[in-house]
Amino acid sequence: AQVQPLLPGTGQCAVLVTSRSELAGPPGSRLVALDPLTPGESLQLLTKIVGQQRVTADPAAATELAAACGQLPLAVRIAGSRLAARASWPLSAYTRKIIHARRRLDELQAGEMSVRASLTQSYHTLDEPAQRAFRRLALLDSSEITEWQVAALLNTPDATDVVNRLADNSLLTTAGIDPAGQPRYRLHDLLRDYATEQLADEPQPQQDAALTRITDGWLQLATLADTNLPNGPYFPSPGAAHATAIAADPVAGELAADPVAWFTTERLGLLAAITRCCAAGRYRSAAQLAASMASFWHLQGRPDDAERAWQAITAAAQQAGDPAATARAQLRLAAALCEQGRHAQASPIAEQSVATFEHLADNRTLATALYWRLACEVNLGAYADARQSAGRVIKLARETSDGQTESLTLRLQAIATAQAKLPGYRADAIASAEQALALARELGVLAVEREALHTVVHVYNLSGRHEEALGLCRDGLATARGLGLESFAANWLGNLADAYHGLGRYPEAAEVLTTALPVFRDHFLRRHLGLCLLKLGYAYQAMGDHQTALGHLAESLDIFGQLRLDHYAARARQAIEACQAISSPR
Repeated sequence: AQVQPLLPGTGQCAVLVTSRSELAGPPGSRLVALDPLTPGESLQLLTKIVGQQRVTADPAAATELAAACGQLPLAVRIAGSRLAARASWPLSAYTRKIIHARRRLDELQAGEMSVRASLTQSYHTLDEPAQRAFRRLALLDSSEITEWQVAALLNTPDATDVVNRLADNSLLTTAGIDPAGQPRYRLHDLLRDYATEQLADEPQPQQDAALTRITDGWLQLATLADTNLPNGPYFPSPGAAHATAIAADPVAGELAADPVAWFTTERLGLLAAITRCCAAGRYRSAAQLAASMASFWHLQGRPDDAERAWQAITAAAQQAGDPAATARAQLRLAAALCEQGRHAQASPIAEQSVATFEHLADNRTLATALYWRLACEVNLGAYADARQSAGRVIKLARETSDGQTESLTLRLQAIATAQAKLPGYRADAIASAEQALALARELGVLAVEREALHTVVHVYNLSGRHEEALGLCRDGLATARGLGLESFAANWLGNLADAYHGLGRYPEAAEVLTTALPVFRDHFLRRHLGLCLLKLGYAYQAMGDHQTALGHLAESLDIFGQLRLDHYAARARQAIEACQAISSPR
């Protein structure tokens, strides 16, 4: 109605109409959705305002400033105008001012131009439910938003109309469709700042209630997704969480139909929810969420995510003065560190959890804690201590009917025995490994069976039974690849390389290790990466290519030094000295 009287009466003219809200437009019009500027366009606009010389003098600050403005033309224009009016201001100083401002919107106004004023106009066109939904979006720390979350914030079963109104007024932007077929939306950083300002006037109990519904929704969906994943080998299944059903059943079913895709899509949102729960003192809810993600983290090789989550939960439980919850979180944290190869760092944490569970007389969890202390001993090269510790863990696991921990401990006992190389070690190591595998198969837990089979192959290689190891490696590798498990496939490639090396097939060993190398780099598996590089060094050393060997060995030595894995570092150093002695001119 506002545009119609302004349209020209001839066909020789074109009219451009801009609007914050989506317009149907008169007949013959074409709708063009305007996204934020690209980083390059933002920098170009800033340069035109402040001048090429100032941008050239500090290109990093200019790029950072454009990003801090969210690539929004109005914000970039205001920032540029303020800088243009103050020729003596360094770009870096103003950039820091924008980034670290508690109220960033205060900095983004110049004269009659104001980002806050522009957003206020859009906000006041909304009805009350849409305004309430918009300001409560500030409670979500994730960059993407789904309809069920908006419904949870409003305590309503369906928020489709509200989400559409927010999108129509450019207060949410569409971000595509997720793997579960659900539409996703994005809240711009500056819009989040504005939503936070509006939320400040809402009573705290209402905010708390909205956050509780969001947490319950995450827990409902994460638990449902987790039940469709194979459980990891190290901890029992978390079971059904006692959370109020928030997402509607059809939505919940669709989201959990492909659990790996759902967890992958929602990974950062779930981590943000865990952090937010810990900040609010709700560490038990955070622990439930983290436990529901454990199988996904294990399958996808994301111990870094597990570390981040359990570190936050440990700190929150400690602050609340809850020793049992602290010890449980510490145990999970120690496991996450061990999976990254950071056993030296994990060891004292595991020791603390052992002491707490001994004090609490919680023998079942104590057995698990002792297992992770044992894992540290094995990987730090304390094989004699490990063999003694393994006996205690096995005894305790049998007393508590914990076959899973017993099987896992038998495999570590096998490795410690094989590495210690005491008289009769080969037969003893193989017996422990095969006993671990038999028990795992009896339990019917595929993840434990996979770990035990991997250990059998490892012990076979250590005992010189390379042909037997070779066949098992090929089967294990095919299974891992069939399941799409990259990190597990890379582990099998490491065992396969050991078998090839033992058989003198050094080029084949180098080939499979080269295939595994980028996977270990991508999955934060630092110990595995170091071992892969060490084995590559051995392979090239055996082939007489000492310069290539030295490159791999030096990198492995650096990793083992960082991880404080001294016995592996000693092996790398010894191989380096051998290569240098041969390659250096006399």
